[in-house]
Amino acid sequence: MTKPYVYIFPDTNIFLHFNFFTEIDWRKIVSAKLVTLVIAPVVMKELDRHKYNQSSERLRKRAGKVTKRFAELLTTNAEVRPGVHIQFERKEPQGEFEEFSLSRDSQDDHLIASVLAFQKNQEIATLITDDLSLRVKAHQLNVNHVVLPESYRIQYEEDPSKKKLQNLRPKYQALKTGFPLLRLQLWKTKPT
Repeated sequence: MTKPYVYIFPDTNIFLHFNFFTEIDWRKIVSAKLVTLVIAPVVMKELDRHKYNQSSERLRKRAGKVTKRFAELLTTNAEVRPGVHIQFERKEPQGEFEEFSLSRDSQDDHLIASVLAFQKNQEIATLITDDLSLRVKAHQLNVNHVVLPESYRIQYEEDPSKKKLQNLRPKYQALKTGFPLLRLQLWKTKPT
């Protein structure tokens, strides 16, 4: 059954490890005519952290690309795609941490708390994630959640520099073992 309208809270991993968010058919995922992607404060913070502090160049670039598109959508107020809008939630959750026994130290708990706070004033929201621990918490707290189909997951090729390094290891070992091991030994001689 198609719903008229659904609010979706995507987890950070959706933006980093799946097709670019503007390419995902969000309406089909949640069977709705209209969808609003709600970007929780913790998701924006995590994307910024990945953009600047991540050791993986691939994740840094992806987070940068996502936040750049967020900025464009924020200033133009354009649709993400037909029938899909975006909303940036500015309000951090407060009482939900205590009310639902959530930890302020957990990024997952911040996202769950944002969904619960949103639902107090709005219609029911749906969490989109493929993080098992987050899905377990959502289930325990009766938060609607959907796993994005695997068909949307990006199939990354191996990092070319890692591949090159792996190819060079056997050559290095051959060179290392191909030369004789030289040892220098000093002998004391008696003065005459």
